[in-house]
Amino acid sequence: MTVLVALTIGLAGCVPGGDVRGLKGAFDKPAFGERFLYVSGIDGYLYAMDLDIGFLGQPAGQSGSDIVDIGWKVAVGGEPEPEPLIGGPVLVPDPDLPIVMVGSEDGNFYAFDAEEGGDPLWTFPTGGSIWSTPVVKDGIVYFGSHDGYLYALAVGDGSEKWKFKTGGTVSGRPLLFKDMVVVGSFDKKLYGIDANDGTLRWSVEADNWFWAGPVADERSIFAPNMDGNIYAVNGEGELLWKYDLGSAIVSRPALVSGALVAAGKNGRAVNLLDTKPDTSASNRVIDTEFISDSEIKSPMFVSGNTLYVGTQGSTIVRVDVSTNRAGRLDLDEAWCLDTKENIECQ
Repeated sequence: MTVLVALTIGLAGCVPGGDVRGLKGAFDKPAFGERFLYVSGIDGYLYAMDLDIGFLGQPAGQSGSDIVDIGWKVAVGGEPEPEPLIGGPVLVPDPDLPIVMVGSEDGNFYAFDAEEGGDPLWTFPTGGSIWSTPVVKDGIVYFGSHDGYLYALAVGDGSEKWKFKTGGTVSGRPLLFKDMVVVGSFDKKLYGIDANDGTLRWSVEADNWFWAGPVADERSIFAPNMDGNIYAVNGEGELLWKYDLGSAIVSRPALVSGALVAAGKNGRAVNLLDTKPDTSASNRVIDTEFISDSEIKSPMFVSGNTLYVGTQGSTIVRVDVSTNRAGRLDLDEAWCLDTKENIECQ
């Protein structure tokens, strides 16, 4: 049930027509807590939504208040018109003081009491808008900014541990990989940065911007690029392979059943890719499922062997990953929800 509510908000909300209890949209996925689901809204508000109630699939026209209740919301940056929140929030479930953090279009990074909301616990200014969804490890939060920096701050008080300068906007969610932070930049480079001191380990150059954040399995890092390629590199920054999906990639890919699922912005299809370095380019694509006539821009959501994809046509599509009789993985569309009408896609 919780997954379905999150899908409505985090996937339907990021496309036109998504509207959950006054929330006009969200560009990235929510953060889960034991009590609340935290959503950063395009309207500039951070929402804490009660997880005790909520379902997907109520009759069209039924009040949005029957979907979720709001525990609290805050105007990030203050009233009356807070700047949009593009990146998603991150939750640190500390038993003494749980904290939820988010960056804003106004260039500041904010931390709030996750139970009560209210005024910020602390604020950290950067030199540009923040679209990057933050990540946390060992009491340090990492995020990028349009000023070209990757920042590492102490969760407790927002003090700066270090910052790393790239040559362009850092818009994607950083990836924590072993003892590194991996980020892409609009300077066309993917960076591997020491998580402890912010020094450069390596960089890989592409032909266009790294917009969406990378993902990784235990061995390899997979970074989508606006040149249409998925770049696979190892922990030393060596290029293992790349594969061209045919259009710019702005949707963060996902790993499911040991394979990589990715979609080009204009491709209107999801592609299941073999991640093994020795696979030939002609055999890289395991399966393709055409799911929409609309663009795919939102991050993908994985639960077990199931993939959920939001489209610019205000739909959420569930795609199941299974193994066929030949032992190969297959993609199969299970259902499609029209979030404008709250009915099955026509």
